[in-house]
Amino acid sequence: MIKMANEEGSLVTLNHPFWSLQDYEDYIDLKGLWGVEWYNTGCAIVGYLDTYDPIDFLLKKGENVFPLATDDAHKIDDCFGGFVMVKANDLKYETIYNALKNGDFYSSTKPLIYELFIEDGVINIKSSKVKKVFINAECRYNKVKADENGFTEAKIDVNDYLNNTNIDFVVTTVPLELKEYKVIKVSPLLEIEDLERIKAEIYNKWYE
Repeated sequence: MIKMANEEGSLVTLNHPFWSLQDYEDYIDLKGLWGVEWYNTGCAIVGYLDTYDPIDFLLKKGENVFPLATDDAHKIDDCFGGFVMVKANDLKYETIYNALKNGDFYSSTKPLIYELFIEDGVINIKSSKVKKVFINAECRYNKVKADENGFTEAKIDVNDYLNNTNIDFVVTTVPLELKEYKVIKVSPLLEIEDLERIKAEIYNKWYE
């Protein structure tokens, strides 16, 4: 059904997965989604708070999904909680559609982003007044700028992340000796035991 909708030019979203009582197995194999709700006002006000987990899981599977915050307004109380801010020169259908399709937007529940770009490894952001800005990437990389008095501009240096070329270990199916790196030899068929050894090494690396 997702494939058919995409062929017709639709943008397919996974809406309020928590409200829908969905778990990992329900959505992880979905292909062709455009977006996933991380916030839904109508659900949130009655206690069904969605999370970023479905977005993260699908991204790790190679699905290029966008994060959405919406109202799902069945009644007036559901309005004005989540929104999508689109970067567009006009309000024509085609302009808005293309901006959404290409990811030229952000979603929020309050803060407004006026400017966001990266230059020379530094993330620059201008926004409405906030108290914290988080930068998160894979492998638990994170940077935080915080000020209880609030701020509207931030510069966050992420060169250490962008220039990180560290090799934790090397996986090989043939005999290999490397003085600089730990080597894990596995079966060409990648048996369960091999996967467990790799997982253990990753665990040790990030919790050592």
